[in-house]
Amino acid sequence: MKTDNYAKAFLKSITGGEVSVVLARLKELLRRKNELYLLPSILRKAIAILGREGATTVSSRYALNENSKKSVLNLLQKNFHDVKTDAVQFHINKEILGGVSVSHRDFLFDGTINGTLAKFK
Repeated sequence: MKTDNYAKAFLKSITGGEVSVVLARLKELLRRKNELYLLPSILRKAIAILGREGATTVSSRYALNENSKKSVLNLLQKNFHDVKTDAVQFHINKEILGGVSVSHRDFLFDGTINGTLAKFK
């Protein structure tokens, strides 16, 4: 999860910037936090995210039942006209305490308990 967040932030920052400068900043940030070991994983995640650009991912702690999946798909299609129901990927993420997280292209909806708690920090 931590590498996911770093990878997304990295991709967001290189959109309008010089890749070498952004990469140097990321390396320095990780070095200060004693997390430089995460760099290869972050870059792999960033490449994976780029590879599935346009993909829609729904993450939850437990598998969603069919009714929940249909509800999520309906909401996605109402808000994003390019969502293809057969291309939506549902993932189980045991780091999520509860709720769902939805990512579509550069949009991220974090309706998880983790996200709510992080806002209070």
